Amino acid sequence: MPSYLVTGASRGIGLGLVTKLLETPENFVVAAYSKDRLAVLRVDYSDHVSIERTAEAAAKLLPASLDCLVSNAATSLQSTRRSTPSHAESQRPAGLRGGAARERGASPKPSSTRMSLS
Repeated sequence: MPSYLVTGASRGIGLGLVTKLLETPENFVVAAYSKDRLAVLRVDYSDHVSIERTAEAAAKLLPASLDCLVSNAATSLQSTRRSTPSHAESQRPAGLRGGAARERGASPKPSSTRMSLS
């Protein structure tokens, strides 16, 4: 049973990918969406403790090891028209910290990796 961890799956590309993955009955998906063969986990990507706890919870839910990590989570600005350069810059560190911790806590095992998209 292939297992996937998809971050940023509550809408957009992440949601589309999760929906597509769930078309294959053998797939097990951990993401922010609710359906059979799917675990729903909440995470704050700007908070290291939240990321670590979510990675640990994901590891416990997986039927075996993680086959694929899709690192799709990101923060976005409310409106790019009204955004200032300093506000845009403030969004970047949370995404970088979250991505690094997410990768450390929930990386596919090198011997079993089928793919990893970032």
